[in-house]
Amino acid sequence: MTPATHSKRYLAVFLVLVFATNVVNIGDRLIFGIVLEPIKAEFSLSDTQLGLVSGLAFAVIYSTLGIPVARLADRGNRRNIVAWSVGIWSAFTMLCGVVSSYWQLIAARIGVAAGESGYTPALNSMMADKFAPGSRARVMAVYGLGASAGILVANGLGGVIAEQFGWRYAFLLIGLPGVILAIAFRLLVREPVRGASEVADDDNRQPSLRETLAILLSRRSLVFTILGAASLLFTSFGALNWLAPFLVRLHGMSLSAVGASLGLIIGVFGAIGTLLGGFLADRLSRRGDLRWQLWVPAIGALLAIPLGASLYSVPTASAALAFLCAQAVATTIWQAPTLAYVQTASPLRTRATIAAFMFFMTNMIGYGIGPAVIGVLSDWFAPTLGQQSLRAALLISLVGFPLSAIFYFLASRSARSDLESINETSASMCAGEDRAAQDAI
Repeated sequence: MTPATHSKRYLAVFLVLVFATNVVNIGDRLIFGIVLEPIKAEFSLSDTQLGLVSGLAFAVIYSTLGIPVARLADRGNRRNIVAWSVGIWSAFTMLCGVVSSYWQLIAARIGVAAGESGYTPALNSMMADKFAPGSRARVMAVYGLGASAGILVANGLGGVIAEQFGWRYAFLLIGLPGVILAIAFRLLVREPVRGASEVADDDNRQPSLRETLAILLSRRSLVFTILGAASLLFTSFGALNWLAPFLVRLHGMSLSAVGASLGLIIGVFGAIGTLLGGFLADRLSRRGDLRWQLWVPAIGALLAIPLGASLYSVPTASAALAFLCAQAVATTIWQAPTLAYVQTASPLRTRATIAAFMFFMTNMIGYGIGPAVIGVLSDWFAPTLGQQSLRAALLISLVGFPLSAIFYFLASRSARSDLESINETSASMCAGEDRAAQDAI
């Protein structure tokens, strides 16, 4: 088959909706980070309990349901799955604002996770079928920009709302736009033909789950890429969950000041890192070597090590925020190249499922284990270190960055042979791009 084309207007609308839905996706997920302190005070919780409700309770359900929903996406209508996912998680986010106990909060959080579980694998698969391989990293960067904007909304707007009106209103107001976006996505987006963006025929046969897992495990570059992303997110997402308490406890900042600072810094500099990673990986890959989609994240992980150590060690809030600016760039470079590589290295009818396997690992380790481990370590060090216990826990969590760089490097060693195994060489991936897609970006 020949690559399909879409009008510039349609692709622009699609990218706007991709961006907007990811804003509420990340915003609904991370709003917990900015309101941890008032939730802790109202329900008299420990840091361990906070880590469980904000991270592990979410990640277990999100990761477990992600694979069966992705299986549906690989054989069914991905557009409908995305629309329903956005609507469900947004409704449960609003319910988080009306709970009256810790266990009700966990239940509502589980509902958010259930809704979000079907979103990313199905959407990533759709994006791969709408945009040619040579422009995928840039498209994934647009998707990643939504995450940066979601962080800005969750921290900036969420912090102000929580301080002025209470943490419950933060959940209510951040969940409402998602319901509207779910309807818009269902009405305005068309389900793409599989393989439409490249010279790839869809034989309509979906490999079994066992066959898909065998395909994944047979491609060492995919396995190491997933491990690299999971290691990086163990540290970066774990820390992101605890940055607000860190700045409040260790540097005496107010909740609104923390929210505004984190939202602006992580939103803006995270967006810079996301765009830089996508455009840099595509530009360098055009020289004929797609391994740059793996080397770029490895470089970001290495840079994050000294930046993170400085962030948690400096004595003043202003110095910590300055290092956070650079850290936000380094820890977001990974996203666009990684998502692009996973889609390119996966056969057509396995793309959503393999993406789900990746998000199972990254979310269990990043959103689940990362915040929980930091919370447990903080409580463990508290009897001897007092308020400094959270600083110690965050410094120890930096171990994920060097591990990530090692895994990405190992992935690059087998990337060429893995790509050749599905008849996609570097030249074919960088040639014949959809010009309308480039104009839309």
